[in-house]
Amino acid sequence: MKMHSVSKNLSAWVATHLLPKQKLIVAYSGGRDSHVLLDALVRLKAEYDFQLTAIHVNHGLQKDAPQWAAHCQKWCDTYDISLKVINLSFNVKKGESLEEQARLNRYQALEAHVLENDLLLTAHSQDDQAETFLLQLMRGSGIKGLASIAPLKRFSKGYLARPLLNVCRGDIADYASEHKLCWIEDPSNQNLSLRRNFVRHQILYPLEKLHQNVSVCISRSAKHCAHALSLLEDYLEQDLVPCLGDVPHTLNITVLKQHSPIKQAYLFRLWLSKHQVALPNERKCEDMLKQLFCAAPDASPQITLGTHQLRRYQQFIYILSSGSLPITKATSWDLQAPIKLADGAKWQAKVKKGRGLSKCKLHNQSVSVEYRELRPSKKLKKIFQSHQIPPWERQSIPLFYVGSALVGVGSLYLCKAWQVEKPEEEGIFFEKI
Repeated sequence: MKMHSVSKNLSAWVATHLLPKQKLIVAYSGGRDSHVLLDALVRLKAEYDFQLTAIHVNHGLQKDAPQWAAHCQKWCDTYDISLKVINLSFNVKKGESLEEQARLNRYQALEAHVLENDLLLTAHSQDDQAETFLLQLMRGSGIKGLASIAPLKRFSKGYLARPLLNVCRGDIADYASEHKLCWIEDPSNQNLSLRRNFVRHQILYPLEKLHQNVSVCISRSAKHCAHALSLLEDYLEQDLVPCLGDVPHTLNITVLKQHSPIKQAYLFRLWLSKHQVALPNERKCEDMLKQLFCAAPDASPQITLGTHQLRRYQQFIYILSSGSLPITKATSWDLQAPIKLADGAKWQAKVKKGRGLSKCKLHNQSVSVEYRELRPSKKLKKIFQSHQIPPWERQSIPLFYVGSALVGVGSLYLCKAWQVEKPEEEGIFFEKI
């Protein structure tokens, strides 16, 4: 029997991309395209050595959503593969796109389930690529936006792949009919108030009447943009390296300013993309660079981008996780064994002769581990400044007290009055392990 074009394309993709026993996770909505992807992979399992599971995201936006999850579970039981169902709940603020928020929340939820070298597969087709290109064109996107849907990219601890990106929607429909598949029809796909649906029904379909291969041609343009983007990033990489700070996740403003404003923006965006930070549009990028470049020496501008924050300290821009919070809980420590603090970090009291805090002066007293938020002082500020510690990191550096006396600041500082005085005397250092 002749192999269907969907199976042929997918077989070639599996043979090219997969490692032995690699885990594939199909993002299974229950719709036609994802069902075809899942079915075709199930049929290829006998030929190729890979693990196959599925994951279904319930956005909670349709009244029939529970039935859709049950439908997906039924088919996965039939295929004898495991299914993980994720239930989402989110609110869309005024002015935000429901479609975009659903997409962002979906991928954020999926990240936790993609482990080292796992491949998360979505069923995006050639027609989806064409629609995305037109949507990006309408937004006035640059070359990165026009590159549209990437066939393969890093995602969480593994990768996100679109193995049907060279397959047209007509071939997918033909496969579903040939194999008598049963799928879910999402009524929102006919809602023309959603931008992608409008592009599909009111722009792309009419264009196909004028040019039957229009999706193929538009997808080709997206591929050309992707190739040009790859060459551009290779070129920019040479200039980005000298802009990187010695501390991880930092960018040197002084070096960055040596380039033209246009190149500054491209280098800045490339740096953000390498850290998987949501990229700003052109105007926002200009505003952000202005804020970060022109901040007063004692200022600490803070810019939120998705799940990340950008901060400036001295002549460096830092990328931080938005979720990091100051640690405020005080803890008693007898120094006899390592201690695990509230932020998950472990510390130990290391003994050395002739150096460190005098064991004799400590008199076997327990040490109180506290944080700057509880005991702010000018002395602490000077210690942090002398070690060039950014303000936002100071809140989570443990402070070691004996009674009301500060004896140590992380592994940065030990109080001179409490240190050993004789070479044979045993002393203690605080060390993160």
